[in-house]
Amino acid sequence: MLSMIMDAKGGVAALREEARRLGLTLTNEQVAALDDYGDATDRLKSTMGAAMVQVGLTVIPALQKVGELFVKAASSVARFAQEHPTMSRALGMAALAIAGVMLALGPLLIALPGAIMAWGKLTAAMNLATISSRAVAAAQGIAAAATTVATAAAAAGAWVGPCACCVSAAACREDPQNLQKAALS
Repeated sequence: MLSMIMDAKGGVAALREEARRLGLTLTNEQVAALDDYGDATDRLKSTMGAAMVQVGLTVIPALQKVGELFVKAASSVARFAQEHPTMSRALGMAALAIAGVMLALGPLLIALPGAIMAWGKLTAAMNLATISSRAVAAAQGIAAAATTVATAAAAAGAWVGPCACCVSAAACREDPQNLQKAALS
């Protein structure tokens, strides 16, 4: 590549051709399409921003009323606390106790769904392991049965062979001509 660059005019032309061949260049139509897309995206962002401002303007009166309600509620709570200090202290202690319990139980309640899911996955894995071990046991049983059948066949062959010889020998003792027939067959 360095040699192509060193060849100046021919090197640049070769680099352009390689870039075109590798799909690293854009046509004028592609550049125009990307520019149009960028313009459309800019218009969309501007329109969405204007819509958010308009929605915000329509919600502001309602938010102001909610804010005023909070101010009234806070001043009423403050006035109640001044008028009923013992009850306020008891309510405050109850709120602190509830907050303490939630502080302790909150993480457990958050972790509970994950623990339940983990238990389900562990159970599924154990079921899969049980199924796998049963499949292995079945395969071992089939292999043992096949071995038994093969052993029985071998034993039968070992027993049939001498029996056939005995029958053959007995037949030959009775008639010596049978020995010749047995030898020829």
